Amino acid sequence: MPVMLERIPADNAFDALKNIPGINVKDENVDFAGQPLTLIIDGKVKSLKNSFQ
Repeated sequence: MPVMLERIPADNAFDALKNIPGINVKDENVDFAGQPLTLIIDGKVKSLKNSFQ
């Protein structure tokens, strides 16, 4: 991620996430190659089945 952010700056985590290959965002719905996402942020699991919240 740090190398990518040097090339493609992002102001927040959501904008950075959208720049990862395979991530699809449409109408605030987020998936990776058609599959739901699970993020771990500060040791807490966050599933993104329908939208980034």
